[in-house]
Amino acid sequence: MKMTSVLKKKILIFQEYEGLNKLLKCSLYKVGYQNVYTVNQVEHIVTTYELLRPDVIILEVESFHQFEILFQLLRKTELSVTNSGLICIVEETNYRMKYFIKKLGVNQHIEKPFEIDRVILQVNSTLDNLIDSV
Repeated sequence: MKMTSVLKKKILIFQEYEGLNKLLKCSLYKVGYQNVYTVNQVEHIVTTYELLRPDVIILEVESFHQFEILFQLLRKTELSVTNSGLICIVEETNYRMKYFIKKLGVNQHIEKPFEIDRVILQVNSTLDNLIDSV
């Protein structure tokens, strides 16, 4: 019963590279997630978040512009870094951006390059934690 409700949760993915969006979306569909949405233009993240109210958001944060959008998302919505489904994706060697997201309080991040299984496990874990905290 718990697993069925988890698979119906909404997941929003932002990557500027559309091919990676498709790969992540297909991979999550393949393991049973039914409501996976993507956006590849950083300017649409806040609006899309407000429309969908996803349970998990996977957000690429590689540039200061993307970081500013993350900051706006946190400021303009009820999304909280401490109790949320926010997962940031950051280049392994982008130490500056890893520092900034950590300073914001974001504890969940995945380093690029990554294996798809790592993303799926992180989404599973995030949703499990959200359900356990309710």
